[in-house]
Amino acid sequence: MADAIKYKRPSEDFDYTFSFADKLAASENVDTVANGSDVTAVTSDGTVNTAIIGTKTPSAQTLKVHLTAGTNLEDYLVTFHAKATTSGDEYEKVLELRVRTEITGGF
Repeated sequence: MADAIKYKRPSEDFDYTFSFADKLAASENVDTVANGSDVTAVTSDGTVNTAIIGTKTPSAQTLKVHLTAGTNLEDYLVTFHAKATTSGDEYEKVLELRVRTEITGGF
């Protein structure tokens, strides 16, 4: 189950940030990508997709990624994997990213 759902158009690109303050001890930060924190994406059929994932930036207790492109009518599960700097504890949050050229209906 996703922790958040976001709609985007294929031509849009923007940053998305998850906070891990609810998971990490106050003295912990999200570690670097080189040391184990990461953001990955898979399509609705389970295929790994690297095209929509841009720069990954851990900062304090957050993990940010630049999201770009995407295929119309595809739903991506974007997993934010945060590794704590000191304890090495690892946590994940999932963004369901729904790419639509047209968004219709009432919200």
